[in-house]
Amino acid sequence: MMQILDKRLSYEEVTEIFVRVNSLGAKLRGSDLALAQITSKWKGFINEIDAFAKEFENNADYLMDTGILVKTLVAFATNQSKFKTVNRVKIEAFKEAWEKTQTGVRCAINLLKSNARIENLRLLGSPFLLVPIAYYAVQRDEKLTKEEARKIMLWFYVAHMKGRYGLGSSETILDSDLSVLSKTKNLDELLALLKLQVKDFLTSAAEMKGKTRRSNYFSMLFFIAKQREIKDWFTGMAITEKLVGKSHALQFHHIFPKSLLKRQGADRKEINDIANLAFIGGKTNRNISNKEPKKYLVDVIEKRGDEVLEHHNLPAKQELWELDNYPEFLNYRRAQIVKTINAYVEKLMK
Repeated sequence: MMQILDKRLSYEEVTEIFVRVNSLGAKLRGSDLALAQITSKWKGFINEIDAFAKEFENNADYLMDTGILVKTLVAFATNQSKFKTVNRVKIEAFKEAWEKTQTGVRCAINLLKSNARIENLRLLGSPFLLVPIAYYAVQRDEKLTKEEARKIMLWFYVAHMKGRYGLGSSETILDSDLSVLSKTKNLDELLALLKLQVKDFLTSAAEMKGKTRRSNYFSMLFFIAKQREIKDWFTGMAITEKLVGKSHALQFHHIFPKSLLKRQGADRKEINDIANLAFIGGKTNRNISNKEPKKYLVDVIEKRGDEVLEHHNLPAKQELWELDNYPEFLNYRRAQIVKTINAYVEKLMK
């Protein structure tokens, strides 16, 4: 259905009609509708936000696609994250909030890049994870003590791993985080709020069981692997998402090949369990192909030494490399992965 609007209507009035109509009709993201309302007051803001996103090169599309810059802008302008009040915020408030947004987002991304070696923001469990970090960084005028940086990273890792913004209403949860920071400016209070939701900052084998590469636990393991400078089994290159060339591009490898496990009658969940996945380069993955672990792990140890087993949480007992012992292998490696993750988190809890 086409609607003809009076040409005497202002740009702001047209935008308000557009938002109301589209909120009930064609499905648009809340950030799209909020951006439309903001640009109705602030001509040229789209160019501003686009130019800022491009500062982050390969992550520019992520920042724009997720609408997280608009979400952060609203958080700074209103001390909450929902878009319902956008039309009541004055342009001066948005301009002031935009300066804070740029400062906070730069600090948040640089903190994750330097302290967690996260180069690709698409690995984050939720883009919302950036908002409290950006908000707190501005509160502290970007001057974080060693203790504050530790607490922020503890909050980030646990919130990412346990799915802080994937359990229930994500905007309501984000608002509770912003509220506690706004009122207390205290990271202990932010951590206490997280503890109420997740109960335990550590993980367990039961919690990990059945998780696949799509789980936040898998990316958490990757973050730690990069911190520990885990190396590819054959090339000896440190694991990173930044390697150049198809042959070295980061891949995850099924330690026990899918084809062999299918013949054994293993189900999809068992085959793709995190405990059966390892981070290696593409060339190494292709060289291994569908060989059994008992046939290729001997070569891996010969090239990299026995320490490669510990680094990749692999069992030293060769009977666990046998196809018939796959369930025992999963139990062993899952327990080792849990130890690796918990040891890392525990260091940040001290």
